[in-house]
Amino acid sequence: MSQPFFVRIGCMPFKHSVRGHGRTNEIDSPSRVPTDVIHKRPWVSGVRIVMDAGSANAFSVSADAPATCCTAGSQARSAAAHSTMPESAPSILGAIMETPESIDVRRDRLAGGLQGLLIGDALGVPYEFHEPLDVPRLEQIDIDPPKDFPRSHQGVPPGTWSDDGAQALCLLQSLLARGTLDLGDFSRRLVNWADWGHLAVDGHVFDIGLQTARAIERLRAGVPPGHAGGREAFDNGNGSLMRVLPLALWHTGDDVSLVAMAAQQSLPTHAHPRAAVACAFLCLWARAELAAKDGGWAWAEATLRQHGPDVGLPAEDIEIVLDRSWATRVQGSGYVVDTLWSARQALDRATGYADAVRYAVSFGHDTDTTAAVAGGIAGIRYGLHGIPSYWRERLRGKELFAELQGALIRHACACDGDGDGEPAHPGNP
Repeated sequence: MSQPFFVRIGCMPFKHSVRGHGRTNEIDSPSRVPTDVIHKRPWVSGVRIVMDAGSANAFSVSADAPATCCTAGSQARSAAAHSTMPESAPSILGAIMETPESIDVRRDRLAGGLQGLLIGDALGVPYEFHEPLDVPRLEQIDIDPPKDFPRSHQGVPPGTWSDDGAQALCLLQSLLARGTLDLGDFSRRLVNWADWGHLAVDGHVFDIGLQTARAIERLRAGVPPGHAGGREAFDNGNGSLMRVLPLALWHTGDDVSLVAMAAQQSLPTHAHPRAAVACAFLCLWARAELAAKDGGWAWAEATLRQHGPDVGLPAEDIEIVLDRSWATRVQGSGYVVDTLWSARQALDRATGYADAVRYAVSFGHDTDTTAAVAGGIAGIRYGLHGIPSYWRERLRGKELFAELQGALIRHACACDGDGDGEPAHPGNP
């Protein structure tokens, strides 16, 4: 049964638990129904990101290209027929779902990516804000921390995802409900999450980033989603990176469209192009993992360098995100570039899903987000059945994502010509 989609009426004070600088703060904010947050025109998958003339740190998105994503009742377009990229960075879309055997593998990877993100988030929650030296030994990192460990968020039951998982589910629900990336619809779900606990376990919002909280305040005040996110260099937190993976799981268009849409979904909360670049890269990396492509990170680098500038992502920020010196200085912090590279280091050290998320937590600091990002990629790489069954059983809130996961898989199968009907669209308001 799909989750109710709430609309809040009137104005009421409430409190956020705000994450930042290694501590939790409480802020009071008014809650209002956004008056113009829903755009009349849905955003299509063929989009172009252009720099905002009013600010060197801001960008916007315009619909100036045809849609290429599979939507309800349509089939995915052939990558070979529509690809415009040179052989140096070939599309890998055609490598996915070519045989009956690969269909089952792809389903396992899709479910693994979604649950891998949620489980990684839940695993990291008790260890958040701790320094690396204070985190238990690798083999002791578990959903239930050691009894003598001073866990964070002590009132939150083990196995509960935080803002990372809830926002990721909001994005997935919106994509499935609208059949495209509709920033207005997505932003309204984010507001309902913050105000009403939409897609949060137990309806309890216990962790929200400072930049996200400020952006949601703007959304409540009626600021359009494309202008609500912070636009300065210090606004490059990991709040849009942590939630973007479901876009890569859902998306069946070409690589240019994926890059553009990944950047676009960052706008409501994190509008600096560096955060958008990181989101685009993570989606390309996930696409490579879905196709089980060797050298997926390198392929994602080449593809982002090729197509990022074409859709308006600054080359300077692309190079900052791809700076390989980060490999030796990861800290597991809330900085979007560090989060991406911390996840990479966790995957490089791992031989399986459990290793990947434990290494992610071992970096300390923003443990839930680092483990969510690493866990999503590891879930794709090793599949749902590569995630320890004990952790899958301990994950709370299964009723919140079960229908979404099924709809995601049906959508992917329908777009690949193996569906048994129209993809489901849960969560329509």
